Amino acid sequence: MFYGDLAEKAVVPIPDVEPEAFHILIKYLYCEESLGLTLENAMDTLYCAKKYAVRRLLKQCRHFLQENLTPEEAFTIHAKAVIWDEPKTAELAMCTLSSQTGKFFSSPSFMELPEKLLKKFLDSDELSVSENEIYQAVRKWVVKHTENNPDYGNEFKRVFSRLIYGIRLPVMKPTEIANGPAEDGILTPAELIDLYTYKFAENKPAIPFPAEERTARPEPIYVSMDLIAHFGEESEELKGGTEFDEYIFGRIRLEVRCDVAPLASKCFIFLCTDDRKFTLRYGDVEFDRRGADDDPMPEDCPKTFPLENRLLANLPGMVSFVICEEDAAPRVCELQICHDDKTANKETYGMVFAKVVSGMETLKAVDSFRDPVWNRECGHPFTESMPAVFFYFGNVSVEAESEYEQEEEL
Repeated sequence: MFYGDLAEKAVVPIPDVEPEAFHILIKYLYCEESLGLTLENAMDTLYCAKKYAVRRLLKQCRHFLQENLTPEEAFTIHAKAVIWDEPKTAELAMCTLSSQTGKFFSSPSFMELPEKLLKKFLDSDELSVSENEIYQAVRKWVVKHTENNPDYGNEFKRVFSRLIYGIRLPVMKPTEIANGPAEDGILTPAELIDLYTYKFAENKPAIPFPAEERTARPEPIYVSMDLIAHFGEESEELKGGTEFDEYIFGRIRLEVRCDVAPLASKCFIFLCTDDRKFTLRYGDVEFDRRGADDDPMPEDCPKTFPLENRLLANLPGMVSFVICEEDAAPRVCELQICHDDKTANKETYGMVFAKVVSGMETLKAVDSFRDPVWNRECGHPFTESMPAVFFYFGNVSVEAESEYEQEEEL
């Protein structure tokens, strides 16, 4: 394109690449830094990197989307990922959208969707809101896109009639139908009669509306815990929670992606709420759970937790189960928070299912605290006069997303 026997001498048109994405590509080729990535341009940059086989930039774009994806931008990213053959990004975006549909409805991104994409969105079987909420959201979209038309009333009905067949009206309550599509005049009298007949009669007529209820993926759950260093001998009192010669680093909070990895997330929540003993690893520091039940995991609990899929890459701050050896005993689970230094991580990590959303500075404080006093090779303090150091986590709490958001507002 630019050099050699086939070099083009005039202006080279690249019609399928956005200028901003191409600019990021050029900067990366010179500096090897993905400067300027945002949720608005990440997919365009990903396509550009894929087109010109710049694999490192392509990987960075995928990682950027994983770390920054929001419900507000999820459907636009999903649509582009499908077109550009990025199945993992597409599924991750759909998981986010399915578990947090309400946030998407309240965002400007929803109101700016083209009609074609809105129709595609209504085909989804996994949305976490009621069908009446979907109807009301679509109604607001139609109002916004028709309110400036001189013939607003007729234009409203014309546009809405093209979308109404993607809404699962048989799932709505009779009062919702009466106060919604019936009052808005979207349905013909015959369609309205058939709809009510379908809901109440034994012999149901054929109707042009989907009748299957949508399902919703579970929302993320948040788990918080304190990280503690104890100096001196390990004792039963310490395991029970006695504070003696200890230093509390701070508190970390994990976002557990129940929407992406429901089985692994369920196993982890069980460990937390049932006071089970498990180990949390960050680099080569292992935290044992303070005051936990020493009983091993039940025999019917899998030793290697379900992999399910590989939607989440193991980036710094991501949390995964460590895969145990087949003959490992006792049955104590081990989790790993991915360290910035890849050599400090165990390679036998399993399903990535969560990420640290606050407290990374606390984890880094563990490194800065331990490095001056700890012999990493031998696993003990440099001098015999220094007390042994044991690392624990405790005060584990589990909260739903709504509780987490309320706490953040406070």
